[in-house]
Order: sequence, then structure tokens, then C-alpha cells
Amino acid sequence: ALELADGAEELMAAEGTPLFQAPEVLRKEQADHRCDVWSYGCVGVCLATRSAHAYAPCAGSTAVEAVARLELQPSQPQSCPLALLIDAATALEPRRCHGFATRAARRRPRPPFGIDGRRRLAQAGGMGEVAQHDVQQEPSITLRQAMALSAEYDRVAYQYHTNYEDIFDHNLAIYQHYLTLWENEAWAATAVYLSQLIRQPDTLIIRKHGVLKAKQISDMIAPLAEQILVAEEPIAYGDQLLALDSELKASAINPGTTADITVTTLFIAKISQASILGQST
Repeated sequence: ALELADGAEELMAAEGTPLFQAPEVLRKEQADHRCDVWSYGCVGVCLATRSAHAYAPCAGSTAVEAVARLELQPSQPQSCPLALLIDAATALEPRRCHGFATRAARRRPRPPFGIDGRRRLAQAGGMGEVAQHDVQQEPSITLRQAMALSAEYDRVAYQYHTNYEDIFDHNLAIYQHYLTLWENEAWAATAVYLSQLIRQPDTLIIRKHGVLKAKQISDMIAPLAEQILVAEEPIAYGDQLLALDSELKASAINPGTTADITVTTLFIAKISQASILGQST
């Protein structure tokens, strides 16, 4: 629905993955931005429940038919921070969904497509250019295929390609360990960041400054990181960390990929914790 021609408000099409489509789309009726909101709600269910689709354990074909008849709503996870958002986004009652969708639509950008061709919505920094499947080109492959192609030189893409290996095999355990040890979320997040950076040179630095510089940064940080990771009171190293941060900023060095992976780790940890505690917000 975001790709409607200028001035148009509705379309009639059945594009996309059926298990993530709104009832109107499945019935090939007129659809607008509210159908996009429904799809986002389905994605939220998958994130919250780690399910392949939003109607588990209902079989896929059966679910699609029931949704089209307005007899089935995506599973509503009650014990996660996304529960209220998912419920509002996938409401069967038109007025409830309409209110949420209207608020969401006010925040969406105007489609940047015109008669002179399409522009990319994303303006990510440090991406560089490649001959095939460049981010500025029209996509001809799926997201997962793009991530698989990029996994060798981009650590965020590597997460998609390996089912978030760094996070589930390393960082979540590190976060929980230091959260228990230090009883401080900020310092536990710092432990994740430092551990990730000394284990894996940052790929944003690699793209902007080269492999050698990225390895130099990881090696430079390692002694301080190792002291912090064995400390009983990490706050004692706060000034040294701030000085290191200032030094990197002055040199225009940004371990941004490491930061992205750290934030994703915290997001998943928060969802898991809320699920265990039975919280809905």
C-alpha cells in the first residue's frame, strides 16, 4: 500500500505472503494502509513467539482461509511488550484497527516514487557500492538472499544468514551473566559491546577504513575490555571508557555494527525476560 500512485488511496491486489496478508487483501478487495499495519502485527507475533507465522499451531492453508472469512486473528502473545501493539494492529473490529492504522499512517513518509523513477527509502551510511544488488538498485532478490550475499563482509547481514548466531550463541549469555554479576543493565550491555568488539572486528569500520584499522581498534580496546570483564565494580573504569570513546569519535571511528548487534541483543533479552515474568508491557 505504500507504493500507491500519487493521489491514490486504495488498491486491489493480492501480492505478498498470504500468512502475513490482511483479510481484505486475501479476498482481493480494496486495500489501504491499514492492511500494511495488519502485516506488521503479524511480524510482531513472529518476533514475540519465534514462530514461522502468526497463526501457529494452526496449519498455514487453514489459517489463510479462516482469516479471509474474519474467523481467525493472529495469535495474541500476552506475555511480551508487543502484546498491546499486536492486538491493536490486527484487530478484527474495524474501528479499533482503523484508529491504530490512522495514527500509524500519519507517521509514514510519502512514497518517494515518481515518473522519473524510484529512489531508495534508506540512506544508510558507509554502505559503499557493489556491481550487483547494490542498495541503490531495484531489488531482484529476496531479503534473505541479499543478506546471504553480504554475510561475509557485513556482520548484521551475517546475523540474518546464521539465525542471529552472535546473539543467541554468545551475547545473550554474556548479558545475563553480567546482569546477574553487576546488577546493572547499562554495564551488562557494555560487557556485550566490548565482548563482541574484541571477538569480531567491526564491519562498519572495515568498510570505511579497512580490515587492518578494524583489527587495530579491536586490539587497542582489548586490554581495557578484559580488565572490565573481570572486574567486580566496572564503574571504576568509567572514565577510561569515556576517554576511549572520545578518542574514537575524534578519529571518526564508529564501531556501528557492534552497536547494532548489542541493541538487538538487549531487545531480545527484554522480550525473553518479559515473557518469563508474564508481563504485557
